[in-house]
Amino acid sequence: MEKQKKKTRLNVRMIVYMMATVPMATVAIVVVYFASLTMRTGLEDEVLDGLKGIATAASYSYDEVDSGEYYLDGDVLHKGKYNVTENIAVLDKIAQDNEAVMTIFLGDTRRATTIKNDSGERIVGTTADSQIAAQVLGSGQDYSTKDVVINGEDYYGYYVPIKNNTGSIVGMMFAGKPSED
Repeated sequence: MEKQKKKTRLNVRMIVYMMATVPMATVAIVVVYFASLTMRTGLEDEVLDGLKGIATAASYSYDEVDSGEYYLDGDVLHKGKYNVTENIAVLDKIAQDNEAVMTIFLGDTRRATTIKNDSGERIVGTTADSQIAAQVLGSGQDYSTKDVVINGEDYYGYYVPIKNNTGSIVGMMFAGKPSED
């Protein structure tokens, strides 16, 4: 009978212990889950803010190189007298310094970029997603996304409108970082 009482006390203690620890463990798991979601969202917002700064600064950099208009001569992109296509090193340097990828769109078409295909060739001539083009080119508003797909890879991306000297929107500057980073 004494053994039975000890066994019952142990079972009661175990039940009390479980009643106390299971809710605490559950609360801890929920708190960690929501904290990680909040932290991820905060980090994603920081990435997009950084990309906005990179795209805006790149756009201003090209204005400083030459204040002329963007235009195409065949497949060659110019900014005033500056040959952007031939002198892609400027875009490469901005991308490298910021650990980002960059693209200059004239209209909705990719004309200069740091993004390369598997053969190492720059991916030019492709067009931007119609929703992005509508917002940036049509409405003149910046566009940010956590899931733009370029060459089969997911990127965080930020697009800013490029304007000519009269204020008309002629293209977009894009800065992006791979989502896996």
